[in-house]
Amino acid sequence: MRQEFFKSLFRLALIFWLVVFVGAASASGLSSSNSSTDVFPGKRWKVIERCGKEKWEGIWKREDQTNIFKARWNYYIDEVLQPKEFEDLIELKSFDSQKVILYRYGLKGYYEGKVSQNKKDVDILGGDASWYGKGCYWTAEIEY
Repeated sequence: MRQEFFKSLFRLALIFWLVVFVGAASASGLSSSNSSTDVFPGKRWKVIERCGKEKWEGIWKREDQTNIFKARWNYYIDEVLQPKEFEDLIELKSFDSQKVILYRYGLKGYYEGKVSQNKKDVDILGGDASWYGKGCYWTAEIEY
């Protein structure tokens, strides 16, 4: 129980530090994004990652008006839900009308994805990650 308390305290401190850092960078004119699209990056992303028989279904929730997402995944093998849940922080690094790049802190790696935009929505059609093996991919639906 004490270990869980310290894990939670560490996560809160990390989130606080990231929010303060990103806020300071925004206030000083720095920005992690390259687009002026009003609707992007949305409030919540539904993400599916697949690699062979393994699947991770995730919900990425955006922290206020920052480029930081608090992410949580359920893990499946052969479409059977496994008892382990995963959490991490993800930062939107850049996006434009064709491409998005995100950094995943826990794995110290990058997601890259192709962007599909219509008049009201922005969705990620598919992409790769720096830790993926051959044939692995991710997709996302963005909620506004």
